[in-house]
Amino acid sequence: ITDPLTGQNDNVGDLQPGQTATVTTNYAVTQADVNNGQVVNTATATGTDSNQSTQTATASATVTAAQNSGISLTKTANPTTYDQAGDVITYTLIVENIGNVTLTNTTITDPLTSQNDNVGDLQPGQTATITTNYAVTQADVNNGQVVNTAIATGTDPNQSTQSAIASATVTAVQNSGISLTKTANPTTYDQAGDVITYTLIVENTGNVTLTNTTITDPLTGQNDNVGDLQPGQTATVTTNYA
Repeated sequence: ITDPLTGQNDNVGDLQPGQTATVTTNYAVTQADVNNGQVVNTATATGTDSNQSTQTATASATVTAAQNSGISLTKTANPTTYDQAGDVITYTLIVENIGNVTLTNTTITDPLTSQNDNVGDLQPGQTATITTNYAVTQADVNNGQVVNTAIATGTDPNQSTQSAIASATVTAVQNSGISLTKTANPTTYDQAGDVITYTLIVENTGNVTLTNTTITDPLTGQNDNVGDLQPGQTATVTTNYA
């Protein structure tokens, strides 16, 4: 009895009519067998009859794999808060093959950072890690948070796509503030009709955009809308009083 898959090759001697002989042999399944979905094993039995003719018989057994495809993705952000445009958030993404078959063409895509990495094949239980950076914009500070969602995909042996998504939210520390300074020129007067010129400077002292920014001076009747002010930005108006 010869079994090429297991390397078994047993001579069981003479067999009388109706007589049987039994051998057992073992085979350790490989990852390739799990990926293939089955193990087909064919053995051959040969014997020589009294006329010196060889008699041959074959027998096969098929064992099926219980395939489970799966992928997971985790995402973390550092730091977890930001407070100004230009702050850099570093995202760490870990993709894992949580099934029992090999995943090929495994890809991690992060649209926010424009990251698109093919990390290749992942064996069951294997992980791959990438990091990607994002520079915060003023719009992100104004919005109060950055929500970043990435996706991981991989192809199983049956050519089915496995996918997983993961998100991380980083919160803005928002501080709103405004200041106004006012100077007068001249600083003294001595008769009716003297003209005092006031210079008013408004500043956005916070870290979020101020909209509809208005300077009102009831004494001079001035009422100016200077529009939007970005953090640290100033606007200046002058107004006169006789």
